[in-house]
Amino acid sequence: MNTKQAVKHTPCPWKSGSSRVNPKDPLFNHVEVISGGKRVAKVSGIGKQEAEANARLIAAAPDLLASCKEA
Repeated sequence: MNTKQAVKHTPCPWKSGSSRVNPKDPLFNHVEVISGGKRVAKVSGIGKQEAEANARLIAAAPDLLASCKEA
């Protein structure tokens, strides 16, 4: 695997937003992951806690990638 490749993802930092109930299916909540005022991802989960945990994990992806490359 070539670890010298240029970064091809949206620049950091990525931040998770607040949870919103899905109006079509109230069991699910949605959270947006934002970078520079633009949506990077829209994450879902069963309930507020799960949706927000999923969004925090996605928001951490650039930092996790950097850590893996350093290892």
